[in-house]
Amino acid sequence: MGADEGQSLQASPDSSQSGRLKDKRRFRRIPLAIHGRFLDKDGQEHTLLTQDISCAGVHAISSQRPALDEDIVLYLDDLGRIAGRVVRHTPAGFGLVFESTARKRDKIADRLVWLWNKDRLGLEDDRQVKRYVSGGAALIILADGRNLQCRVIDISVTGAGFEAFTQAPFVGESVTVGNLKAEVVQSQGRNFGVRFMGRVAPTDAEQQR
Repeated sequence: MGADEGQSLQASPDSSQSGRLKDKRRFRRIPLAIHGRFLDKDGQEHTLLTQDISCAGVHAISSQRPALDEDIVLYLDDLGRIAGRVVRHTPAGFGLVFESTARKRDKIADRLVWLWNKDRLGLEDDRQVKRYVSGGAALIILADGRNLQCRVIDISVTGAGFEAFTQAPFVGESVTVGNLKAEVVQSQGRNFGVRFMGRVAPTDAEQQR
């Protein structure tokens, strides 16, 4: 992909032959800028921008640098929630190793490949079901119970696109759209897309009607 391997996220000790850091990456990182945020151990939220990223780790640019070995949670546009451990500080931010399962790494790798190539190759979004343009208002319930006022951009039998009146939810968040459970699969600015996951279980009162 033409990405510079650069220095490793985790440096090995200086050898007797030279003081250079040895690259121990098992996964190639690509120079991809993705906006996001992270939560530190005290639950404080900070913004970041990725400088380069792989399915196993990231170099993040941020004015806030968590402590070395601190466990933090990232929320990245188009990638969602990722947990990781801070392994080094840099002048611009910090390096993080993801603490993910093999399945999660595979999903991240697939998404990174698509993000890396979509603009270079003019790729379209890989929706397989026709969506219909809309413009009506919608009320979405977030996972913490808050209501999010939105405008419907388009909708299909498998998902929908929305424009939030405030900040959009991040990729990976669970939401409720009407009587449907959904997962946020795309998020950029105030616009976001969801994939429908199934109907919400009816309440006791609804069952008795």
